[in-house]
Amino acid sequence: MAGTRINKFTKKVILEMTLIKNFERFVNENLSQKFKVFEDLSIQGETSYPKGYIEPTEFDTWLTTPGAAQFRAFTNLMTGLSNNELANKENQAAIVFALLKRGQSTKKGFLGIGVVDNKDIAAKGLEQLKNGSIILSMTQGAVDYIPDPRATTTHGTPCMKTAGHMNGNASLMTDAKYNQSWSKAYNVCNFVSEWNTAAFAKGQAQIVLSETGRMREDGYIDLVSAPNKVDETTLYLYSTKIKGTEVASKQVTNTEVGGEPASTGKYGAEFAAGSAEINPAVQAEVDKAADFVIAKFPAGKVPDKFQLTSGASTEWNKVNYPQTSGSGAVANPTTDEKKNQDLAYRRGVAFANALNAKLKEKGHPGIDGYLVNWAIGRSGQQANPADRFIDLEVQKNAAAPVKQASVAVSTTGSKDAISGASKAQIFEFKLTMAAKNAPAAPAAPAAPAAPAQQ
Repeated sequence: MAGTRINKFTKKVILEMTLIKNFERFVNENLSQKFKVFEDLSIQGETSYPKGYIEPTEFDTWLTTPGAAQFRAFTNLMTGLSNNELANKENQAAIVFALLKRGQSTKKGFLGIGVVDNKDIAAKGLEQLKNGSIILSMTQGAVDYIPDPRATTTHGTPCMKTAGHMNGNASLMTDAKYNQSWSKAYNVCNFVSEWNTAAFAKGQAQIVLSETGRMREDGYIDLVSAPNKVDETTLYLYSTKIKGTEVASKQVTNTEVGGEPASTGKYGAEFAAGSAEINPAVQAEVDKAADFVIAKFPAGKVPDKFQLTSGASTEWNKVNYPQTSGSGAVANPTTDEKKNQDLAYRRGVAFANALNAKLKEKGHPGIDGYLVNWAIGRSGQQANPADRFIDLEVQKNAAAPVKQASVAVSTTGSKDAISGASKAQIFEFKLTMAAKNAPAAPAAPAAPAAPAQQ
């Protein structure tokens, strides 16, 4: 049979349809890529409280037993708190279930049962909790954070300075534009507590806000970095409750501070070659700077963000690089030029931290909020020793008045009021569960002594 003839009109229609389809594909591919630039990247709560496995009546019965004393103390701390998911009894039952499930999964054997489903774990676990053969323990500590006074004043609730932004309890915005953002403290606590409860039940890493590195050098709590602690025995939960069992209230007062005439605040920075460690020579300059700051910026007159500049010469590995300057951490310091910039920045951070410690040692509130600038070759000359300095930038810090929010927190039944002008706290709860009379875990070996500075 002869092949089907395709006339010119049919060819034209096929060609046009092909062109249209190709154009549609081009538009879809390219526009979707283009519009992705404008989308906010976010992390949804992939995990959630493992609810519904513990019977409410059985949970209530256990709460009345002596073995539930520490958990009752935990739930009592949540009483009366609004916007706190830890105050929800269904979530509290899910927390107990997560501890039971992890204990069963790690094959520590305290449930005394083999491969079972979640309902069996919940029923058997509550039975052993009620008869006292399993003990639930709770300890509490605090995590410091630097509040965002502008957001706190606007929203009437404590707000943190955060890397990443909590969009309610369930969505964490991670776009780079949120690198220096703010989030309501109770949203952070709710998100992290919910994430950790489900992650712990599954043996996955938790987000531990007290771990080193979560609070960045610039005062922002890092919510974007990956969960950082796999713990087989301890569940980490967070609450905005302030000062133990006390009910807190706050008052925000805005004042103008600063405005004094400028004066010098420049100090030597004779660090060891290639080092950002504070040596005796630099410490002597820190001590001088502390006396200067106490006189220049007494309590109540410290700027919200104290600026200082750390200088370095243009030379690195016997090569001179261009005169440059910048603010904050140096991204990807892999080249020699970037390494020189990064060293200048890290020296500034070290000086600021040492200065802050010395100020607090002398009874000053310190400069917890600071911005480190760096300058390479400010003199305009190559390899000039005068370029190694720390400048407290008095003109930037004091020449003009700055707005400062002071958050005073008072508590019922508490003798002492809490001042949160430069620091605030959330509670960190550590919950563990173990068989009664289980042998204690061996103590970790002592860390070796640090070698003497060369």
